[in-house]
Amino acid sequence: MAFRRPPSGPAPAPAPPDRTARPLKAALIALTTLIVALAAAPGASADPLVVGVEPQNYLPHFGWVAGRYVGFGAEVLEAWARDEGHTLTYHAFPIPRLMQRLVVGAIDLKYPAAPEWNPADKQGAAVMYSDVIVRSRIGTYVRPEALGAPAEGVRSLGVLIGFAPRPWRSWTDAGLTVLRPNKDLQGLVRQGLTGRVDAIYVNADVLARILIEDLHRPGALVMDTGLPHQPDRYHAASVTRPDLIASLNRWIRTNQARLEAMRQAHGVGQY
Repeated sequence: MAFRRPPSGPAPAPAPPDRTARPLKAALIALTTLIVALAAAPGASADPLVVGVEPQNYLPHFGWVAGRYVGFGAEVLEAWARDEGHTLTYHAFPIPRLMQRLVVGAIDLKYPAAPEWNPADKQGAAVMYSDVIVRSRIGTYVRPEALGAPAEGVRSLGVLIGFAPRPWRSWTDAGLTVLRPNKDLQGLVRQGLTGRVDAIYVNADVLARILIEDLHRPGALVMDTGLPHQPDRYHAASVTRPDLIASLNRWIRTNQARLEAMRQAHGVGQY
């Protein structure tokens, strides 16, 4: 058997190392790290959030002006969204449908909301609530000359349509007091001013704004604290986004001074 001799001469030089591989690999690692860090940073998810709101004007708390959602609630939500990198889209629904949209998870957030509102409509739904954003109150307002009259003397009570005044339920169930719904807040207030109803049941901040700014009649209706009244606390709510509720709660707890300045500017929670 013949063996082939290896070729004579010097062995070929080894290939030079690829000096571009190491910097390229380092760059890819750095880029990956940066992407992960940005994704984890607070406010990095600039996702458009759908906020379900009510269609009526309930200023200074919330309302619509020239197609824009405005008021104290809007300012708070927008400030939080800016700080956290979100954009908000507001969709208005009638109150019963708004609650249904919340329960089925068709909206990211609902504002305003409260645990005690519409319990029958939320059965079986795991609704999560933010911390309280503003505390106000709803009370029974009468003309000053009627102050101090007993509840039995309130034969007719003006309310905003769709609103059920829980503290008056024993009187309404017994037929002692008849509710007179009104779809318009100014119309409701005028009912009380003209005596077409014995009293009206309304949010203190909302009434104050209407009497002072719209009708220029401050003090023309006064809350009778001897008649039924209740606290009015506003939260945000969600079924599908616990992360948003947690984020909003952190923001509320670390921005108390800003929140108080907003409350003062809008005249909410002052009565």
